[in-house]
Amino acid sequence: EYYIKNDTIDRVNQKAQSIKKSVQTKLERSLNKLAKQKEELLESKNRETYKIYGDLISANLHRLEKGLEEVQLENFYLEDMAKITVPLDKRYSPAENAQRYYKKYSKLKNAYQLLLKQIPETEEEIYYLENILNSIDHCTSVDEIEEIKEELINEGYLKGKPNRNKNETISKPNHYVSSDGFHIFVGKNNKQNDQLTLKTAQKEDLWFHVQKMPGSHVIIKVENKKVPDTTIKEAAMLAAYYSKAKNSTNVPVDYTERKNVKKPRKAKSGMVIYENFNTIFVTPSKEKIQSLKKIEG
Repeated sequence: EYYIKNDTIDRVNQKAQSIKKSVQTKLERSLNKLAKQKEELLESKNRETYKIYGDLISANLHRLEKGLEEVQLENFYLEDMAKITVPLDKRYSPAENAQRYYKKYSKLKNAYQLLLKQIPETEEEIYYLENILNSIDHCTSVDEIEEIKEELINEGYLKGKPNRNKNETISKPNHYVSSDGFHIFVGKNNKQNDQLTLKTAQKEDLWFHVQKMPGSHVIIKVENKKVPDTTIKEAAMLAAYYSKAKNSTNVPVDYTERKNVKKPRKAKSGMVIYENFNTIFVTPSKEKIQSLKKIEG
């Protein structure tokens, strides 16, 4: 058993490292992309300045000559008509400078609308990739790694063809029993999360997820009983432990009935939205997690 366990850990680590490296590379690109988009958004918010420059130059063409690098003009958009410095490119005529400012204004106006759509998409991709890395860290079998690889191929992040049969049974989530005797299930990858939340759980079961952070879906099987606070805290602890906040303190964990959890159309694996939730704050503890009864297989 000792050697089998060690061999499994080695094989999981070997398979995980190559996938992890690829995901981390894509994550870094997405983070750089987001930083650039936010810079562009900030610049586009100043677009009105360029329109004002264009208007002021156009209104004073008769006073301006080619070859100037800047000019002081009365800003008729201000009540006191205070003068502002308008930069000019001496290679162009005043009229051409005005047109260049109008074009820049128009370009930034269009960019602003586009960035408002693109930034949430990039943030969603970053969240997804961080979630994948979190899942890899919690894999305990080769099957779980293969499921993640298959998912990444299907989502277009890795090249290749999925090797697994669609009808093949997916790996099983972690199964714990709370100190009050309630069954708690923890998804270890997106495929398990989708299966657990969208197919296995009943509408009245309680669903847990760390707030605004990548992590596992956690389900308490209610079975027509009132769930004690102790079990709710233990489930929240599991949600925090199997998340990016594993080493943090005072972690916010949201929980709600499964009927309040929905998967948006075209959402990536493991991605859901939820409403009507409560929030509990817990500090993940490996010792407390290990003290819970775990059912293998």
